[in-house]
Amino acid sequence: MSRICGTCSIAHLLCCIEALEKALGVTPSRQAVLLKKLAMYGLMIRDHALHLYLFCLPDVFGKDSVLDFNEGNKLEHQLLHDAFAVKKAGNNLSVLVAGKAVHAPFPTVGGFLAVKKKKEINKSVKELKSIRKTVLRLIKVYYEWGERFERKTHFVALTTDDFSFLSGQICSSTKNAFKKKTIWTTCTGSLYLIPLPQGMILRAETIWLALLQGLIWEKICSTKTL
Repeated sequence: MSRICGTCSIAHLLCCIEALEKALGVTPSRQAVLLKKLAMYGLMIRDHALHLYLFCLPDVFGKDSVLDFNEGNKLEHQLLHDAFAVKKAGNNLSVLVAGKAVHAPFPTVGGFLAVKKKKEINKSVKELKSIRKTVLRLIKVYYEWGERFERKTHFVALTTDDFSFLSGQICSSTKNAFKKKTIWTTCTGSLYLIPLPQGMILRAETIWLALLQGLIWEKICSTKTL
């Protein structure tokens, strides 16, 4: 399951682990839950760096890709180096907690197979604190960008207090909330249908993850009026 996607393999792995824990009646310890959250945070830091710097930032500067950035331009030069600093910090957090940034070996049913020493933890904490100003610099770039991409649509996400993706409530952008017991699925062709606002449908790959975990924690893949 974790090898479905190299980029988000930790998310898929934790999804499988939670499915097995629920099926077997295993309750992970508080330490295991915290380690799972840290593993997800490492993934999110890395993926946000990938998308917001390498994929989206060229649009802000009117370029085709980061390969077209001008190293002689102070801001563009800085942002290029920022991208890899932030991505590295996320990668290192994943390695610290889960063993590897891709296809992590440490997470398992009921806990983790290994926990790193305090010296390595302190090193990662220091690195994460060092990129705070770097991230705020990127936020400022997007804040000052004049473009706005808005459309009338609905979104569905798992909402949590700590952005961990490990618990919470399914909510839509129309402020509707869904309880797990109210979710049903039926197979029609290549799609699983779920009763959502405005007759939305989610693609099968998203729902498959949801069925394993018992929660819709992936972003909506596509929408279509039935």
